[in-house]
Amino acid sequence: MHGCFLAFILIQVHPPRTPPTTILVIEDDFDIRDLLQQYLEVSGYEVAVATNGLEGLAEIRKSGDQIALVLLDRNMETMDGTIFLDSLLADAALAAKKIPVVMMSAGTQPAESRAVAFIKKPFNFPELLALVARYVPSP
Repeated sequence: MHGCFLAFILIQVHPPRTPPTTILVIEDDFDIRDLLQQYLEVSGYEVAVATNGLEGLAEIRKSGDQIALVLLDRNMETMDGTIFLDSLLADAALAAKKIPVVMMSAGTQPAESRAVAFIKKPFNFPELLALVARYVPSP
């Protein structure tokens, strides 16, 4: 009698990893935060919000790998934008995410900033969208 050998090789295929798509707006002024959130959502983006740097760091930790970009107010109570950036980069797990940060301010651009870009308030919304599109996949 002849034996038959049958073997199956199962390969687990993972779907391609989708890039993060959520924009985190860290802004202490309710009106500006709300306006940015509405404008970005109407433009097709997913948006998370925080009222200060501490909340922003917590949101990044909670969101896993979903944050694609941070829009960060420079002057805030509790934790301002500069301290937020220092804290983000000092935390090895958060720094490894390499999330681009755009600094926002009604004042002048800081001489030294580790943000990838700066945008002045009040916003020119088409300019803001063009800046966002450089870092976040189009919705």
